[in-house]
Amino acid sequence: MSSAPPRPTRSTRAKPAGRPRGADSERSHDALLAAARAHFARRGFGPANVREIAAAAGYTTSTLYHYFGDKLGLYVEVYRDAERRVAEVYRSAVDSPGTRQARLLAVLDAAVTLHGQDESVPLFLASVPLDIRRHPELRTAVTKVPIETPAILARLVATPDGRSTTQLVTLISSVTTGMALMVGEGGHAAYAKTLRACGEHLLLDPP
Repeated sequence: MSSAPPRPTRSTRAKPAGRPRGADSERSHDALLAAARAHFARRGFGPANVREIAAAAGYTTSTLYHYFGDKLGLYVEVYRDAERRVAEVYRSAVDSPGTRQARLLAVLDAAVTLHGQDESVPLFLASVPLDIRRHPELRTAVTKVPIETPAILARLVATPDGRSTTQLVTLISSVTTGMALMVGEGGHAAYAKTLRACGEHLLLDPP
């Protein structure tokens, strides 16, 4: 009598988690956002692959679709979350005590610190203008997202002497966003020094 064939063993390889419930829901949502932010920053919207994003976060694509609907919905939520993160650190800097110049320097320091803590946030935001030029549907969706950063910076640079608040806000935003493309690993301190010199000598009069 022949022996029965051995029963197949279960693979020990970790599988992506399915749809989380309860306390794990927020954690999985945030993990997918973080993975997507880094992926979009690196590859852009067009070549981005939701399967790779889900795998990087440790979840299935069905979980990703459950939260975000599709790739466009995911991109919009990544944009909303990144803008919120920037607004939070800028608001704290603008509302800090001190002169206008000191608060501007606090904004520049906050931008450098944010880049050092999680470079995917400024790198993603720096990639958005190119993405929306390439994908009209993306422009339509992104422009519907309310953003607070311009209004926060306007509170800092608004002046009664005729200088354009809008232009100053655009200048500060361009400098801090451009930092994401220019600062190499380990170069944050040097760039912060340059930004401080810019704030001290070009953007605002001495207090």
